[in-house]
Amino acid sequence: MRRPSPNVDFKPSIGGGEGAVKLTSLLSPARRAEALSRFEGASLGRTEAWWYTPLGERLAPQYVISSPERTHQLNAHESEGEGEVQVLTFEEAARLLTSNAQSAQSEVGGSAQALKAAQAASAQLGSLASEEGEAHCALNTAHVTEGVILYAPAHTKGALEVSWRLCKPASSAGASAQLSRLFVLCEEGAQLEVTERFESFESAQEGSETLSNHVTELSLGEGVQLTYTRTQALNMGDMHVGRVAARLEAGAQLKGVTLNLGAALSRVELEAELVGEGADLSLAGAFTGSAKQHLDQHLTIKHMSPRCTSSQRFKGLVGGEARGVFTGKVYVAEGASSTQAFQSNPNLLLTEGARAVTRPQLEIYNDDVECSHGATVGQLDEQALFYLRARGLTKEASERLLAEAFVGEVTLEVSDERSLELARVAVARTLG
Repeated sequence: MRRPSPNVDFKPSIGGGEGAVKLTSLLSPARRAEALSRFEGASLGRTEAWWYTPLGERLAPQYVISSPERTHQLNAHESEGEGEVQVLTFEEAARLLTSNAQSAQSEVGGSAQALKAAQAASAQLGSLASEEGEAHCALNTAHVTEGVILYAPAHTKGALEVSWRLCKPASSAGASAQLSRLFVLCEEGAQLEVTERFESFESAQEGSETLSNHVTELSLGEGVQLTYTRTQALNMGDMHVGRVAARLEAGAQLKGVTLNLGAALSRVELEAELVGEGADLSLAGAFTGSAKQHLDQHLTIKHMSPRCTSSQRFKGLVGGEARGVFTGKVYVAEGASSTQAFQSNPNLLLTEGARAVTRPQLEIYNDDVECSHGATVGQLDEQALFYLRARGLTKEASERLLAEAFVGEVTLEVSDERSLELARVAVARTLG
């Protein structure tokens, strides 16, 4: 058995320290110090969870930590509940907690709900995304300053769109690690749509690189319905490491779609705990790779209560000399009876140099379950290509139609037009 490589010498330097000071009321110095200790103690080498994506080998010796540019827009709807959906930046939340509440609310433009959102975020921020052994997540907690909080009181409705754009490093010879975070808290019966997009302003200059490090935490109360769309389409010279952590209470429903399209290296982790009876999780995703891209999807779904359901449908379209990686684990705890879990990961290789690795996993401690998984790696159907070409289409057009249809099963669930456009561009790039 191969032994993991030792820790990599990775020493981030902190830019914009003043911002971190402003957020001490949101993430206390003790909490940040704890996360920093976990980061320093975690391995950046080839561990079991990072076997196919040894991140440490791709990191620069030193990064300057900064924040990406962020825009967000909330569309609130009428609801039966009391109060309004609140959106606060981390800085606004910290100001509410450290300043005189009344004057701070007036400055932020919120009400008592805004203060409640800030207090809830302060109490729960960082509690969903596990940092144990996860260096990038611990680094985010230790140093993040740019973030958005979405708080939905009981039975409210709304839609939030957040766009994160990586800024070009200040020096062409330097490397930048840009940290960001989203925290979503939905109380009983709330209905939300959340869209996150990750893009770059300009192509990375030769000799420089930008690492996007992002954490999203989703807390769903009883009966909450949340639709979450995540699109990563960074420039081909950048890197992205992201984690989405969700906790579902009784009867909560989470429908998530992830599109992993850009970056030289991208690792997207999704972990979800179904802690309430009858919780339902539906995850779909597509990843498209070309040139020498490395796209890694790492899922961990934990069924902790009876009568919960989950499904994973992830499709890989890989061309050039790219590599796609999918690891999907379903854990069923003792006592989580009547569990239903389904997992599927078909992959299409478009070139001889393309590679796909798929690892479906089941860990079950209960007999009363219905669990299945399936994974395939293959090429475009020759009979389908012949059928299309026999009807007058060129070879290129036939391949494009089949590739778009393959990914289309996932993109049909996306309503965000910008995400759909980015997916079309990525598929065309993968086809060469």
